[in-house]
Amino acid sequence: GVRADVITYNTLVSAAGRAAQWPAAVRLAQRMAAEGIPPDVVTYNALIAAAQRAGEPEEAFDVLDRMRGAQVAPNGVTYSSLVAAASVRGQWQRAAAVVREMREAGHPPGTVAYTALIAACGRAGRCDEALQALEEMRAERVRPNAATFSAVLSACARRGRWEEALQALRIMDEEKVAPNERTLSAAVAACGNAGEAEEARRVFTELRGRGVRPNMMGYNALISAHAAAGQVAEAFAAAAQAEAEGLEWDLVTGNALIAACARARQWERAFAVFRDMVEERGLHPDTVTYNALISACEKGGRWREALAALEHMRRSGVPPDTITFNALIS
Repeated sequence: GVRADVITYNTLVSAAGRAAQWPAAVRLAQRMAAEGIPPDVVTYNALIAAAQRAGEPEEAFDVLDRMRGAQVAPNGVTYSSLVAAASVRGQWQRAAAVVREMREAGHPPGTVAYTALIAACGRAGRCDEALQALEEMRAERVRPNAATFSAVLSACARRGRWEEALQALRIMDEEKVAPNERTLSAAVAACGNAGEAEEARRVFTELRGRGVRPNMMGYNALISAHAAAGQVAEAFAAAAQAEAEGLEWDLVTGNALIAACARARQWERAFAVFRDMVEERGLHPDTVTYNALISACEKGGRWREALAALEHMRRSGVPPDTITFNALIS
């Protein structure tokens, strides 16, 4: 038969990588070696990308070691893929080290590498480092894109850094990058997580007015912002608006609405939302759902209903946590 060459194998390894099939990519590389075909930089890059997509950063860095052992020099694509691999698990220091090494090796980091670095910082809760990476990127005349700003805003959201989130939106305008639904969700969440419900609503309305069509994640960020502020009517109005736009509630929506009811001591309404979630929408409550429901009962002085919720939780096989028991004890 026709003997496969390095190009054929690279195509196959890349296809396995795109499908996040790390074991298949490894088997192909082993077959390649058995046939005496030496892997090239494209092969190694495809293997690193496969490990990254499969969420296996250690495997990605093992490939780099093998690459160096075979005296194949990494290129810009190699380094960018390694930053992305470190980013998957929020290994921000490792991602930063790769960006430094990339620069020293004469491969200036581009948009992909910087975006992955910012995402790594965000996942690790290192908002200052994410903002610093954005500054560095701009100082080096590397143009951020929508994914970059989504990563910056997500980093701000994790820490409730709403003022920095608004500043990132201003920079986005300066860079002439159009906001999208992910940008909207993260910016609204940053305001909501800081307890700035009015600011969350303002950002939501402004970006919507600029043509961004919010998805359910964006609406959930707004509902959660109102819920955290105890603004029950506004939370339910946002949920109704989402449905009017043809979006379907998910677990986060229901949990936020029950939490809003709990803050307002509306235990009966909390149970109504719970029944709607389970009976009408086919959602499966989790620990967060039951904790919010028990909290609503506790705040309303309804200990029998709280115990009934706990029993329902037990029968559903949902594990209680410290918050569950604290709510019951209080």
